Amino acid sequence: KQVLSASHTMAEKYQAMGAAYAQMWGEHELSSTSSSNLYQSLGQVWANVSKRIESNVASGNRFFSSPVDALIMDVMALKAALAKRKAVVYSYTKHLEEARTLNEQMDKIRMSADFSGQQDKYYQLEKDIRRCDLKIEALKKQCELVSSRLTRDVERFRVEWH
Repeated sequence: KQVLSASHTMAEKYQAMGAAYAQMWGEHELSSTSSSNLYQSLGQVWANVSKRIESNVASGNRFFSSPVDALIMDVMALKAALAKRKAVVYSYTKHLEEARTLNEQMDKIRMSADFSGQQDKYYQLEKDIRRCDLKIEALKKQCELVSSRLTRDVERFRVEWH
């Protein structure tokens, strides 16, 4: 509702600006200078912008007027938050599995009798594991953040709509 109110105020300001440019055009109406054409064009642009914003405000008022619409929007927001959390958790578990696989490969190299021949692969695996651990740590933080936001939103929804 605050956004709609701000948009309505902005539309009124743009309408006033358009009227001011149109008035300047009217003062230069007798001349065919480029400045009068400029004022006319600017006045029309500002008036069109004002009309477009006003139509958005009107449609927004219709959209936000019903409590059922607000409930639907809250449910859609929760659904989007759940989808976001699912994607983050999936990425986190995928990287955990990748790290587990890399560790298994490293253990196999350690257990092999010919360790000296596979040193390059071993060092590459160590680099990959370090890179994977950093990514896992970042994803864990992101997962915790998304989960806490989701929990907060669910609690807010429960309080508002229960």
